[in-house]
Amino acid sequence: MVKKMDYKICYLILHYKVIQETKNCVDSIRRLAKDTDYTIVIVDNGSGNGTGEKLQDLYKEDEKITVLLAKKNMGFARGNNFGFRYAKRRLKADFICMMNNDTELLQDNFLSLIVQEYENSKCAVMGPEIQLNHGKIQPIYRKPLTVERIEEDIRFMKRQLLYNKLHIRNLIQKFFLFINRLKKRKKQPDTEPVNKPVVRPGRKEQVVLHGSCLIFTPVYIRQFEGLNDVTFMFREEEFLFLRLLENHMRSVYAPALKIRHYEDAATDNVYTKESDKLKFQFENDIRSSMLLIKEIKRLEEEGIDCNSNSW
Repeated sequence: MVKKMDYKICYLILHYKVIQETKNCVDSIRRLAKDTDYTIVIVDNGSGNGTGEKLQDLYKEDEKITVLLAKKNMGFARGNNFGFRYAKRRLKADFICMMNNDTELLQDNFLSLIVQEYENSKCAVMGPEIQLNHGKIQPIYRKPLTVERIEEDIRFMKRQLLYNKLHIRNLIQKFFLFINRLKKRKKQPDTEPVNKPVVRPGRKEQVVLHGSCLIFTPVYIRQFEGLNDVTFMFREEEFLFLRLLENHMRSVYAPALKIRHYEDAATDNVYTKESDKLKFQFENDIRSSMLLIKEIKRLEEEGIDCNSNSW
């Protein structure tokens, strides 16, 4: 049995074009994880702008860091799986922390907190509290994971694509924003706006975790080679949740763990026009959502309640 002090963690960072965010992420790990047994694997996901090669040159003297170059953009799941297999097979990592390149570590006891949660719950995957801009916390996924709800999402995204194509999406958004402001004024005509306290959800089990940081434990790593790679981008978290349900594995939202997420650095860099970015996001999300519906139906035919948080 592996002793607590012998646990090895690999921080897996998927890089695409935006080099400064990746360097910031690496710097946070090197600074805060220096007293732990860690390695870093950076996967350049076919950036094509030379930043992958720059990262290789930058970290060539650091034996703890490996930079892998993919020949093309493989998407989120396949790109991460490229690094996951390396961390599992070559580095023999006990834990694999899959991080977006626009995230940063915030704690010097990150690994010890991971080990503590794992030894208490024997979970397969855990997710940290994710701190966003303006002091906000990434909320926990609370929507029902049903065919009806995913179909509703698809209809919404198709409408947004149509509005985007007709160049009226911003106008419609401004209209509904105006209506909502009027409603709020009617409800509270004489009150000053009050700063709402930050909602910090407590620890929870069997929830859909956010894909910007997923921590895989020995329970998961022994059985799998990464994420379900049927999608290019989007819905990876829901596919992961379904895999855990099917295999009677546990996910844990562990807010004792904390990271910072700067959000969408790569897509903001690639798509300077908001309309192009939205088109890319909605089209890929729709494709992934349709595949997710197929997966939910398959599992339901096998008698698995995909909307249940009990197993």
